[in-house]
Amino acid sequence: MFERCPFHFADTMMTIPEKYIRHIWKNLYVNVDSLRTVDGQPLAILSVGTLNTHEGADFHNARLLLNGEERIGNVEIHTRTSDWKRHRHSENPKYERVILHVVLEHDCAIPNAPPILELSTHLNDSLNKVVMRCIRDESALTHRTALHCAPLLAKVDDRLKLDWVERLAHERFLRKVQHFNSLHEIPDEQIYRGLARALGYSQNIAPMEALAERVSFERLKSLAGLSFTARRKMLEAIFFSLSGLLPETLDEPYCNELRAVFQQTDFASLPKLDASQWSFFRLRPANFPTLRLAALAEILSKNLERGFLSSATEIVEMSLPAKRKLRLLESLFLADADGYWQRHYRFGTEAKTPVKSLVGKTRAAEIVLNTLLPVLYGAYQRRGDSIRQQEVLALYETYPKGLTSDLSNSVMNDLFSDAYQVKSAMIEQGLIELRKAYCEPFRCLECAIGKVVLNSSSSS
Repeated sequence: MFERCPFHFADTMMTIPEKYIRHIWKNLYVNVDSLRTVDGQPLAILSVGTLNTHEGADFHNARLLLNGEERIGNVEIHTRTSDWKRHRHSENPKYERVILHVVLEHDCAIPNAPPILELSTHLNDSLNKVVMRCIRDESALTHRTALHCAPLLAKVDDRLKLDWVERLAHERFLRKVQHFNSLHEIPDEQIYRGLARALGYSQNIAPMEALAERVSFERLKSLAGLSFTARRKMLEAIFFSLSGLLPETLDEPYCNELRAVFQQTDFASLPKLDASQWSFFRLRPANFPTLRLAALAEILSKNLERGFLSSATEIVEMSLPAKRKLRLLESLFLADADGYWQRHYRFGTEAKTPVKSLVGKTRAAEIVLNTLLPVLYGAYQRRGDSIRQQEVLALYETYPKGLTSDLSNSVMNDLFSDAYQVKSAMIEQGLIELRKAYCEPFRCLECAIGKVVLNSSSSS
């Protein structure tokens, strides 16, 4: 082990943003053959890992050789070593799998912390030049296209592009039908699982799915005989208690009531999830998992007695215009804030502004598109009712909706000129499918657009 005087950024008059330090690690702008940790252990990097955009360490599943021993785990990036202590990572279980702490400047020792790599002593060029390289990296990432073949798409007829996007939208829909059919044979259970997943958004999908698996729709139906208000309170008590998010010692009337109600249920003996599985990091307060669970309780309270499938099939089979049917289907998943959750985003913290809605029209439409319609189609398919199958498919094809995701907007901009306006949710689904199922895995030879591009390129 050796000691030396640390390099201080104050001497350089530079402040290096942490995102550039992540670039240095990700692209290995270091002398990789002579790396050593600050305590002198030789270090070889087999894989820098995968960049994590959510709460927790910056890179997951890195592979290293530390002093000749292979290690697999996470890597945390900071400007200075002291940031580890300042961010209290030692107290956060999301950082337990960190195997290397990568910093630009090593400024203090931290007991029982992961080994430290100080980048400033291993850069493969001057600090200024490396930072300029990082700036170029950032610019390239910011301006990259959604589709690999974007510069060549002018060669492809717009009608072919549109036909292919529509076909992919149908592929995406039918794949979802198969997915839900494989989950559970009871449609209400399928819808409940899909609803929980949708309310998890991208960062809390896993704990939401785990909670829905622990507390099935079929088991919750035992609460159907209660009044709406009592049913919702019971569901809130069950979901918040089993999620691990209900504080055990917070002395508030609402929390005290939930704990008491939960102990009276048949679910009190079930194991709880670890609260650390839930993420609040980089989420808008309206998307906090506490509000998502309150929304789940509200939506189930409305639909537990009749069941999702019964209400949905009744709407589909009404003699109404498609647009009216879709509004009624969306209404099954709308949720207004009530009681405690009109004034709070999380337990014990008063909201600065009142909370009005837990699930609005946009999210309800996503649930209808991605969960309810595929489950309905599968239910009619099992009944052998091809006429109703086509009615559900027609609702999907004509769903009025503009582009709401950054991904679909980017693909649309690469494919078509500004003259095109998307007014169908089906087209948005097709654009997402093109990017995720064909472009990202480089299935160019299976893509109708890719075939034209490659044939044009080879013949020119």
